[in-house]
Amino acid sequence: MAVKLGSVQSGLSLINALFRIGSSKCIRPACETTNLCRYFGSNKLQPPKRPLTAFFDFLGQKRDEIKLNNPGAKVQEVAAIAGQMWKTISEEEKKALQDRAHRRMEAYKVQRLQFLDQLTPAEREELVVSQREHRRKRKHRRHVLELHKLGKPKRPVSPFFVFVRASQVERGDAPIQFVKGLAERWKMMPEEEKEMYREEAQMDTERYYRHMEVWEAKMIKAGRPDLVRGYHKKSRSRRAKRRKNPSKRKARRKSATRNQPDEMYEE
Repeated sequence: MAVKLGSVQSGLSLINALFRIGSSKCIRPACETTNLCRYFGSNKLQPPKRPLTAFFDFLGQKRDEIKLNNPGAKVQEVAAIAGQMWKTISEEEKKALQDRAHRRMEAYKVQRLQFLDQLTPAEREELVVSQREHRRKRKHRRHVLELHKLGKPKRPVSPFFVFVRASQVERGDAPIQFVKGLAERWKMMPEEEKEMYREEAQMDTERYYRHMEVWEAKMIKAGRPDLVRGYHKKSRSRRAKRRKNPSKRKARRKSATRNQPDEMYEE
């Protein structure tokens, strides 16, 4: 029995993550290709967490009260209300929270030093790399969320994804097998039959570029040219370049001195 298109679309995000344009190779989880699981899943190599700041300690104390007085409030709204309440508390209460936060930070510094002392140089280097990767991914997630809020058009889909979206194949309880079956069907499909999916993907690509032009013009008007395709930051000024390369300036001076006529040095 065929499943409705809506049920097929519910698995499109999984399909898009597992396959790239009909490829049958599944993307391996990060834990299988890196040592992140070793650091964040092992008790020995679990780095101590940074303590709460004074404000977040205050937020934790007032969260239930805020939710009770504001049913249905989202996380951002709860934080905004707590920020207003933070401004109204007395200096004595604020200082007590700040002192507690300071003591937690001092204890955290000691724990972190003890944690680093038990690591070998290789483990310490790998920990630095894993934490750098974690920060990069977090920055990327924030950037993607910002683009979503600004209404950036979605990227065009591939012909294979159009085929998946239009398929009425029974998914069942085995999504991976479902995707593999579609991938095999795509590989065996004649080129003439694939052409209709390519045409639809081409139409979606043209739509994407039209919407992107409108969106980028809007971003430039809003003062965000950094979000426009092909944007490059302005190069450093000539003075900054000279400060960074003083040796070249000295070499030019010496060359100019050697090329001066001998009469300038005669008494």
